[in-house]
Amino acid sequence: MILALVAGGLLAARAMWPRADERIRSPFRRRDLVAELARASIEWPPGARAQARDGDRAYRTAESRRFVRQVGLPPRSSATVLVPSLLAPPGSRYRFELGSATRFRSRFGLDGAEGAAPDTAFRFRVSATNRGRDEVLFTRVVSAGEQRAHGGWFELDVPLPKWVGPDATLELAVDVDTTPVSPAPAPVPVWGAPALFEPDDRRPRRPTVILVSIDTLRADATGPYGARGATPHIAALTADGVTFENAFSTSPWTTPSQLSLLTGLYPSGHGLNRAYGRNLSLAEPGLATLADRLSAAGYTTVAVASDHAVDPELGFDKGFHAFHNHVTQDMADLMPAVRGALDRLTGEPLFLFLHTYDPHAPLFRTAAGAPTRVGRLSVGFHYHTFIDLGPPTEAEVAFVRTLYADHVRYVDARIGELVALLKERGLYDEALIVLTSDHGEELFDRGHYGHGFELYEHQLHVPLIVKFPRGERFRARVDALTSLVDVVPSLLEYLGLEPGNVDGTSFLDVLRGRAEAHRDVAFAEALAWGPERKALRTKRFKYIRTFADAEVRALGLRNGTYDKLLDKTPGEELYFLEDDPGERIDVAALHPDLVARMRALLAAFCERETPQGAPRTRDPAWVAAMEALGYFGGD
Repeated sequence: MILALVAGGLLAARAMWPRADERIRSPFRRRDLVAELARASIEWPPGARAQARDGDRAYRTAESRRFVRQVGLPPRSSATVLVPSLLAPPGSRYRFELGSATRFRSRFGLDGAEGAAPDTAFRFRVSATNRGRDEVLFTRVVSAGEQRAHGGWFELDVPLPKWVGPDATLELAVDVDTTPVSPAPAPVPVWGAPALFEPDDRRPRRPTVILVSIDTLRADATGPYGARGATPHIAALTADGVTFENAFSTSPWTTPSQLSLLTGLYPSGHGLNRAYGRNLSLAEPGLATLADRLSAAGYTTVAVASDHAVDPELGFDKGFHAFHNHVTQDMADLMPAVRGALDRLTGEPLFLFLHTYDPHAPLFRTAAGAPTRVGRLSVGFHYHTFIDLGPPTEAEVAFVRTLYADHVRYVDARIGELVALLKERGLYDEALIVLTSDHGEELFDRGHYGHGFELYEHQLHVPLIVKFPRGERFRARVDALTSLVDVVPSLLEYLGLEPGNVDGTSFLDVLRGRAEAHRDVAFAEALAWGPERKALRTKRFKYIRTFADAEVRALGLRNGTYDKLLDKTPGEELYFLEDDPGERIDVAALHPDLVARMRALLAAFCERETPQGAPRTRDPAWVAAMEALGYFGGD
């Protein structure tokens, strides 16, 4: 009966979609011109292909005219932004059908301006043609020196004249304005994220959607989940939203769980289920992300991230018009990019994905007057510290937990700044905001510090708070079992959009009082290191299976750093969570029938695994950055 109950939750039909007249639609449709290259009329001058430097690592597609460029932001910033763009060597012409578009927007500038002679200059031009009538809508000369002084590419927003119509074309052109005498490399002009916007007056405006994922935040470290007074700003958000008491991640480390959050797929579905060591796989190329769905619905999609584990090269930039990639453990460093995304809003709705790095190690934030060293530990220690240190003392454990709490308080204050920013711009009331985490953290709950190697509650139980636009009245707290894979289908159903083929199901029926339970089982997998483990969690119990190496197919390279800490003995564990929330007493031997049923259900999950993303040898700089985060740490 238990198996039938669990399987029923896994196979339950998706909640009914809203009627067409209930759906919220966008007043604009964004046409991504980079995606329309196949229909464009293109002229390139002879030799331009070589000038575009196809072999450059920055241009990571097969087409010479289309690329995703990692663009440096202003000086003294560690951030980069990935922008789908059109290469436009001098003499190039791109022509697109205008249709019913009323606005054209793009970035423009010189790729390689940093190493070019400052007087190298190019003229950018935008013009429209309709039935013999031509009009130049925009023209500007940009030199390498001017762009360096500006600190990055320029932005363009051009309203289209009323005389353009369905037969009109838009031309993007670039010509040489000044050719320097010096032998410095010539930069390549670029149109960044060019787009046309077509109005649809029949549709009311969709809300701004903001998805915030706070790295390494365990649920019980926040006020809404029992840490009284610890996170007042997150607690204030719950006053306007819904708190999901039993929300769980799909993996105990960042890369697979974040992609689950953005796709609605378990790691074995999106291709990062074999996320071991330096040969970290790429995501399945055909997957659709939340950004893909919202971009197709007219949203401007922007990501602001602060962790190499959320790497665009792994597929995280899919569907985003701009991906701001920072290397920072300070959410304050992310706020300029967030403000920029909000300030550029004019008509189309915004989807903003914000990933913060606190309270991930190394832990260095301390309260005023607090000690910076206790026993053998000083602030800034990392996970690897405890490999050689041996068991910590009680005072050292308390020090680790205090530093973790200090980091949580810090990021909570930054969440308060984000909410204040939304309120200042009049966006908060009508925004759809989701706040969650990719995974938790073990703080010596079972003798270790860190994450990525176990599937116990402290590494999987995450906060999930959803604030809906003003006027929606849902229950304040929900104890139904939920998973990160449920976020995508729930948001898309609320917006009246089809989620496609996902593993999650919408939880809106529970919020609307049409159902008491949402799902009967949550699935977790994809460890960063250690043995192969998978887990099933219900409201009542947790089942964990550790596989023998002979049972695991196509394992990637393993990292041996944590081998001395982790038990790799194959076997099965069963915990009754109602009586044993700390998962201290394994009762698998006492309930062989239940274990057999869970084993069969887990086998059904494993049969659904997709082919893995192709392993690839990582760039040495990327490996070094991941080692600095504590993920590899030596073999």
